[in-house]
Amino acid sequence: MGTAAIAVRFRPSSSSRIDCPNCALSEWALSGFLAPAEASYFSKQIVHGRTVKRHDYVHRSGTALASLSVVNSGFLKSCLIARNGNVQVTGFPMRGDIIGLDALGIGVHQCDTIAIQDTRLCGINYLYFEQLAHDIPALQHLFHQKMGAEIARSHELMASIGVMQADERIVQFLLDLSERFAAIGCSKVRFRLPMQRQEISEYLGLKLETVCRSLSRLQEADAIAIDGKDIEIKNVRRMWQAVQA
Repeated sequence: MGTAAIAVRFRPSSSSRIDCPNCALSEWALSGFLAPAEASYFSKQIVHGRTVKRHDYVHRSGTALASLSVVNSGFLKSCLIARNGNVQVTGFPMRGDIIGLDALGIGVHQCDTIAIQDTRLCGINYLYFEQLAHDIPALQHLFHQKMGAEIARSHELMASIGVMQADERIVQFLLDLSERFAAIGCSKVRFRLPMQRQEISEYLGLKLETVCRSLSRLQEADAIAIDGKDIEIKNVRRMWQAVQA
């Protein structure tokens, strides 16, 4: 695959390289790991301003890895479609998360990644990134750190959910989301669920009715407050008490 074909995924507008003050990928260059000259060179390779509208695909399963990107704003879902047509949501990438890790092994995406909100990405084509990582060991180390942290968080969540009852899975999901919002500077007690209840059920391996019933039970216990998609976590201890009663 030629460089031109790879670069087409990230074709910025004329102002996108200038007007991206909160670029999550540029934060890598400012992390302190890279020397000033390295940080400057890396920053110049970043292409800003890819907007993915709600319901549009970032990439589809089976397509070649073209670029690595980081979510700058918005929310996505990654999912697998089983042979029987069932959907398994595997994650909900948000600000700061890396997109493209599923294709690192064989160079082909293993899942669909779809915007569930209008989403803005900043990225770098993968061939360029490989060369940069080779030339700048600190960048390679930083990438491995971030990749390892994402994998560890995902595995820890799925391992804990795997041994939980249905109601407990809902609590763990809400608390994990709470911590993720807090990590990007948002409130950990008041946030908006970007995903549909059906998508939560597909992620947790539960029926839609079970998800709705569990959320209602938590609200009845005055552990959370629900207003449409808006969630307020009122009492974590009460959340666990409500589902273990």
